[in-house]
Amino acid sequence: MIENGNGRPVEPPPIVGQSRAIKNAIELLERYAPTRLAVLLAGATGTGKDLFAEHVHWRSGRPGRLWAVNCAALPRDTAESLLFGHRKGAFTGAIESRPGYFRLAHGSTLFLDELLSLPVECQAKLLRAVEMGEVWPLGEREPVRVDVRVVASVQDDVGERSRTARFGAISTSGWPES
Repeated sequence: MIENGNGRPVEPPPIVGQSRAIKNAIELLERYAPTRLAVLLAGATGTGKDLFAEHVHWRSGRPGRLWAVNCAALPRDTAESLLFGHRKGAFTGAIESRPGYFRLAHGSTLFLDELLSLPVECQAKLLRAVEMGEVWPLGEREPVRVDVRVVASVQDDVGERSRTARFGAISTSGWPES
């Protein structure tokens, strides 16, 4: 997301298309973007999920930038720390405290691209962050409250993954159907 000189995001490029599927997706976008609900975007590579995420953030009225995280690029052994943060000394190599993406995106929107690439261990913590608005950084004794709008994307059929138990602990019950 591009920002202007005073930190306010610039409106993203328009979503272009005339197919019934695109029109339905835009209708859903307009319906859910102004809410506080988490949004799950499903579609093949190259279908514009990142552009839809930008529009959800833009139309939500949340200040600041859209924080985009490619979950497939997160190292498996540090994904939890990168998302939720950690305290100095929480594990070998934690020489300083780090806030994590959820705390960095406080008050704004966090786009979790390729959500299903996250280790299953992170998915339960992610569910708590989405449902309860709190994260538990590694090494902390108390959870930390966060106000983060979560937009996530997947490349394949979530329903099929959940039926075959390849989806971990995340429930899609609170997310709009596409």
